[in-house]
Amino acid sequence: MGNIVKGLAYHQKAIALAEQINNPALLAIAENKMANIYKDRNESDKAIQLYKSSAAHAQQANNERLQSWGFANLGSVYLSINNLDSSLMFSQKAYEISLHLKDETVLPFVFINLANVQSKLGNSQLAISYYNMAIDKSIKLTSKARYLNLIYTGLAQHYHDQNQKDSTEYYARKSIDVVNHSPFFYLSSAPAQLLSTMYENNN
Repeated sequence: MGNIVKGLAYHQKAIALAEQINNPALLAIAENKMANIYKDRNESDKAIQLYKSSAAHAQQANNERLQSWGFANLGSVYLSINNLDSSLMFSQKAYEISLHLKDETVLPFVFINLANVQSKLGNSQLAISYYNMAIDKSIKLTSKARYLNLIYTGLAQHYHDQNQKDSTEYYARKSIDVVNHSPFFYLSSAPAQLLSTMYENNN
């Protein structure tokens, strides 16, 4: 909890500095990082407000790459509160910017959002297609453990919702394994909880 509070205080100072020197790009970065903390704390309203402000300041700075990250993060946080229309809209905006810039950095995250949206909408084939595209883009990255964890967790949840137990267990375990010895080890909690739920339902 202390680290989170320190993190918020640090980003608040960064936002104040960016406003003082009138640097919209720096402001966009600081707002995006602060929004990430609120998203992780499930404070969706605060995260959404900051992500939107970040995207607006990125546009003001003529920095489309920063703007695409704001949109991608909005897609993620709207997905977390089951607002699928907004998630789809912002994820597609991030995708369009990525194509325009020919910058694939944000694509794994965007494809994960789109896959999870289509999974929740019941479009199984389209969801699997997006998951596969996310994997294809992620494995090309130097730092890929976080993305692969999110992809495999999404696949595990997808198959869990379809009551396909073997596939659920397979992808949940892959999700745990890929972050087991990485700085993102804490991301194993979601797939572990999914496995626990599945085992409880079997008994």
